[in-house]
Amino acid sequence: MGRVADNGAGIIDQRHGATGSADMMRIMDPTHGTLRGYARDYNNRGQPLDLFGKPGERASTHIPLDYEGPIPGQPR
Repeated sequence: MGRVADNGAGIIDQRHGATGSADMMRIMDPTHGTLRGYARDYNNRGQPLDLFGKPGERASTHIPLDYEGPIPGQPR
């Protein structure tokens, strides 16, 4: 079950018992800066992941909510 982020920006779904940004997915609504909204997935170290499941920079880890295509880094 997701919850509102502590800062009020987005919805957080996180593994029970995880702390900080570890084992978390954050979903952000569209805004004037991110017209499509985006999701970010974090590993057990709290690092944001790209589509290949590798830690990356902001541009590669903000996955648009309307993204259509494979997500090779996600478990099947």
